[in-house]
Amino acid sequence: MDILAALRASKLIHAEDAASALAKGWAAHSNGEASCSELERIYAIRHNHLLAKPGPHAQQLATSVGEFLIGIRAHAGSSGQWIEIRGDAEHHFMLFVTADEAIGCIRAISQLDVSDARWQELWQGAA
Repeated sequence: MDILAALRASKLIHAEDAASALAKGWAAHSNGEASCSELERIYAIRHNHLLAKPGPHAQQLATSVGEFLIGIRAHAGSSGQWIEIRGDAEHHFMLFVTADEAIGCIRAISQLDVSDARWQELWQGAA
């Protein structure tokens, strides 16, 4: 699958930013396959958890996870592949693609990639 074309064809919230990052030379790596049904159970819990958290970081994650849930629910019974897009920023993108389309693009920041102070700032009291 042409990842750049799949991102450009999608209407996902972070697709344009992820496509731009790829065009700038960010690396894309496969992170394995997963079942949409299994992911739905996991990400429904994560979505509810994020909805209860304050702050812009939690809100943008909740929005993109909610969008991802719509995609995986529409593809129940299918499986897809995780693709991680990383470059020279504190954030990265986790793209989930089925055989024919991108159905999720989450802009994330790993706690392992930022200082404790930055992590606290991102979650600003959202313990």
